[in-house]
Amino acid sequence: MSKTTAKDRMAEFLDDVFGPGVHLATDPDLLDLPAGLGKTWTAKLKDGRMITIQLSGAISVIGQTKAPAPTRNFSYDQALNKFNRLRTSMGVPKEWRWVDAPTDFISGSSKPVGQWRFDVSHLPPGFRYGHPHRSFGALFDSRTGQILSVCFRISSSPVPERVKIDQPDAVRLALAAAKAPSSLVIQTGIGLGFAYSDDQRQTLRPTYCIPLADRRVVEIDAEFGTCLAISQFK
Repeated sequence: MSKTTAKDRMAEFLDDVFGPGVHLATDPDLLDLPAGLGKTWTAKLKDGRMITIQLSGAISVIGQTKAPAPTRNFSYDQALNKFNRLRTSMGVPKEWRWVDAPTDFISGSSKPVGQWRFDVSHLPPGFRYGHPHRSFGALFDSRTGQILSVCFRISSSPVPERVKIDQPDAVRLALAAAKAPSSLVIQTGIGLGFAYSDDQRQTLRPTYCIPLADRRVVEIDAEFGTCLAISQFK
């Protein structure tokens, strides 16, 4: 992908997803990703966020600055009711507490949209993501109510052979994607699990979830090392 093509695609993506007012502040630079994972086009936005395009074509927006609030035709209460029906149908214990958080951006094959994310686990109230043994979560498109993904997290089971990225490298990749210092990593909250995405791929992917002390969670593909999502908790 040439520099001109990368810049054009970034501009088209920004206009399509965020509308007017979000623009590139710098031209794209071709940078090496950590851990020998190849090169990516990276540019800075005028609001301080970063936008990247991998040579594979996957595009991401990274940063804490929120995009304009999307239209939410599917309310929080509707999403919660649908989530509770889903967890019941899948046998998730009722005593598991749930935590919700709107997701700011999600990258990969899908464009960023307004979303409702719910997770349940054994853990006490407060900021938690994942569980040393298991947790269950779902992500909904807040415009349509479509279930975007259903996730099961594990960390005590044998490591699947598709996992090519070890945990230290996953943490380094997550910190690079979130532009965060290593001191923000909540080591006890890191989970290796699987995410099922109801998109055209219909694939179950091994993922790392790396929670940060600033209430963000970074999801790293455990096979390829790509950043799948950065979530901002309330």
